[in-house]
Amino acid sequence: MNEEKERLQDDLTFNLKTIGNITDKAQAERRLLSDEEKAELSKLEKEVEGINARIAAIDENEAVLARTQELQDAAKASRGRKAVPAQPGAGPVNDRTPQIEVASSYRTGALRAFTPNRFGGSQAADFAAYKSGMWMLAHFKGSPRATRWCRENGIYGALSEGTNSADGYLVPDELGQAVIDLREEYGVARQQLRVIPMGSDHAYYARKTGRPSAAFYGEAAAIAEANQTYDNVGLTAKKLGVLTLWSTELDEDAVVSIGDNVAQDFALAFATTEDNCLFIGTGAVAYGNIVGASIKLVDGTHTVGAVDCATAAHDTFGEVDVTDISGMMAACPEYAIPNAKFYCSSQFNQMVFQRLKAAGGGNTITNLEGPVKNYFLGHEVVVTASMPAGLATNYNNVCICLFGDLNMAAMMGSRRAIMVKRSEEYKFAEDQIALKATERIDINVHSLGDTSVAGPIVGLVGFTS
Repeated sequence: MNEEKERLQDDLTFNLKTIGNITDKAQAERRLLSDEEKAELSKLEKEVEGINARIAAIDENEAVLARTQELQDAAKASRGRKAVPAQPGAGPVNDRTPQIEVASSYRTGALRAFTPNRFGGSQAADFAAYKSGMWMLAHFKGSPRATRWCRENGIYGALSEGTNSADGYLVPDELGQAVIDLREEYGVARQQLRVIPMGSDHAYYARKTGRPSAAFYGEAAAIAEANQTYDNVGLTAKKLGVLTLWSTELDEDAVVSIGDNVAQDFALAFATTEDNCLFIGTGAVAYGNIVGASIKLVDGTHTVGAVDCATAAHDTFGEVDVTDISGMMAACPEYAIPNAKFYCSSQFNQMVFQRLKAAGGGNTITNLEGPVKNYFLGHEVVVTASMPAGLATNYNNVCICLFGDLNMAAMMGSRRAIMVKRSEEYKFAEDQIALKATERIDINVHSLGDTSVAGPIVGLVGFTS
């Protein structure tokens, strides 16, 4: 049943995205739906109804089996055992989970993934983390208490205590949402690029390559055509995944922290890899065959946008000066300046931008002691660990900083959101349980100019000897 339900969920996601793409396109073009589009929508809606009906039938069947199993377990547990009356003030005899108002008592420290702002209040955040942790205990440890709680609270992935479920769609929504939110918070790629939903594994989007120009013409003379020109930018969905291992000896007292830690680790892993692909991808399998902006700029075909340090032998962070930075900024086209930002490592920011600001005239002890703002010459400095970071490294012919409008130079496609699954067989001998999360994305750095014109992103290159 799990495999069938997973396939149905994939089909449902694809159909819903396709419906959205059709309607969004018509709305963006401010027109009515064509007859062909209406027919396609009608067909997709019928398929969605059929898929939902089948999923509901599977859920109902699983619920019946679970209730039957619960009755059998209760009958076995009651044989030969005397009922113990509840003591005054002792609370309920059954091991029910705490409600939302007391879930915080299971928290051992400040939450980072399940924050009050993200879940609408501190109690709701505590409960979301608790819910995620209970799901993990039910699946990873086989905890009867956690399994029963998940069953009673509608987390059907833990319905049967004796059956292992590998259905990724049964992960609590709160856990998946925390991973998605943190991924966008941690990752520069998610913050700076427009993320485009992909209705299929391969998608193509129009890119404007030429604009019409005006020209004078004589009386009774025809105006020469000067049309806009376009080409296509392609995206191909690639599967990105993270795998982690958990011991079966999980501590039930730390149930809230368990969910919080998993959300942070998965989100950071996805964000780091996405940023690496965007900035330093080499086209190798490790980067999903994606070539990043700083690598493309120095490949010999985008020479106008790859700006050498103005002063000879400037190839370390400590040697870069204002003249070098100004030369890079001057190469950026005017149309990209309004939303232009610097992209560099934290080390470059401290050793170059902060050093140059501190050395500038007019500073007082008050502003030197105040909080540092990540701006330089009027533009925001975006820090990413994916850019070069060696303080004493000689970066000869290496792009060490980017400047421009990154959103105009690259795009990111999302074919499928994050899915989480588990396995007890992967590390059976070590008595460990594997937790795997996957997503399907692509990044295409498509506009960096050429040997005669710079693109919307330019880069500072350590002096090329």
